[in-house]
Amino acid sequence: MKKSVLMIILITSVLFTSTIVAGLDLPNEIRLGFQHILDIKEIHTEPSEMIPGNSGNLSVEVYNGGDIPTKDIRVKLNLPNEISFTNDVSEKKILEIKSGQSTTFKFNIIALPKTSEGVYKASLTVTYLNKIGEEREDNYSIGIVVKSSPKVFAQVEKTDIYDENRIGDTTITFTNDNIANIKLMTAELKESSDYEIISENRKYIGDLDSGDFQSATFRIKVNKELKKIVLPVKIEYKDSLNQDYSEELQIPLNIRTANELGISSNNYWWILVLIIVIILGVYSYKKDFFRKGKHNRL
Repeated sequence: MKKSVLMIILITSVLFTSTIVAGLDLPNEIRLGFQHILDIKEIHTEPSEMIPGNSGNLSVEVYNGGDIPTKDIRVKLNLPNEISFTNDVSEKKILEIKSGQSTTFKFNIIALPKTSEGVYKASLTVTYLNKIGEEREDNYSIGIVVKSSPKVFAQVEKTDIYDENRIGDTTITFTNDNIANIKLMTAELKESSDYEIISENRKYIGDLDSGDFQSATFRIKVNKELKKIVLPVKIEYKDSLNQDYSEELQIPLNIRTANELGISSNNYWWILVLIIVIILGVYSYKKDFFRKGKHNRL
């Protein structure tokens, strides 16, 4: 009886051991099911484009696609030199993610103030224990966009037009009023019932780095007796990542009087000089005339 029980136990042990060994000797493509349980469901930054000198956060959503909980999950973010952590650490941990659920790991980051606009490569490492107790490490590459929106400020720098002179050149200055760089900018003066464009209406401005400015001159003829007109100027350009921008600026042009511009006072000055010259000429002429008359009488 004892021998029969021992034999049954021995046979059962052999079969159980064979099953375990067979399981461990599964082909790689089958064993992957025991390893790749966690997936990156979503990665995003807030804001979507990091502004140099401003902070934000990077979120990583990790999803457990396996049929049992995953243990000891660690997510490590490796940033490029141009981006740093702010009041945060580079690695986050969680004890467990249950089957069919996800967890979001959030990192507080900042683009350094002198960072040039562009896309910067970062790396992500996710380690965890799979369903057979093995430690698994997955590596990913991600891109972080550093960019701000361009901003253009435009105003009339100078003009030849005033109340008594309705035709002349008007120079408009365009200034890059933000930290974003601008490329291939053009400016087009649009038609209006208030004026007639005499020169070419489209000018090439070129590239404008942060804080730079360039000017464009248009020659126009004002049609009406107006004290103020608006110059609608359409500008087109690209940012550092070659995204296209187009906007129409409304630039005011005040039409001043000659007196306000100091032109009348200059005319009076020349008139005064001319009067003095005439008086001196008449005086010199009379002096010579009387001198000649006196000489003839002698």
